Amino acid sequence: MKQPLIATVAAGLLIALASVAAFRFGGGTLPLPILILLVIPLFVGLPLPLVVLCFVGVFWAWCSFLFRGEPTVPRRTIILLYASAVLSLTWFALNWQYGVRWQGLFFTVSCLVLSIVFVVVSALLMWRARTAPSFVSSLITHTVLFAWLASYAFPLLGETP
Repeated sequence: MKQPLIATVAAGLLIALASVAAFRFGGGTLPLPILILLVIPLFVGLPLPLVVLCFVGVFWAWCSFLFRGEPTVPRRTIILLYASAVLSLTWFALNWQYGVRWQGLFFTVSCLVLSIVFVVVSALLMWRARTAPSFVSSLITHTVLFAWLASYAFPLLGETP
């Protein structure tokens, strides 16, 4: 399989994840929250397919080097991971009481734990991709990072519409 095709498949997986995250309130054994980054454009009136495609468009623009088969992890991705981790932690701290009140303690704690797991795994994958660059390690690093951003980074904690 050629490298651009593999990168396109990874983007397709993100489309599926972002679509599910846009309308899930959790449930089952693995709570999947509604992502605030996807909800705000929906509240403004943008259709769901456009919102999801915009998110994946950001992935494609951010990872354009992957579609050329380059094995690098740019410095901007490291900054994105750490800035998003700090903002996500702040988001959880500011909205914790609302999450516990409206979604319950189990859901809120599960989202926080899964978010932390995503951050740690992303950081480890990024370290690996920077020390031993390869197309596959870079693709996996970016896919996991954007999967976290599309799922547990900024969950809608509080009263839902």
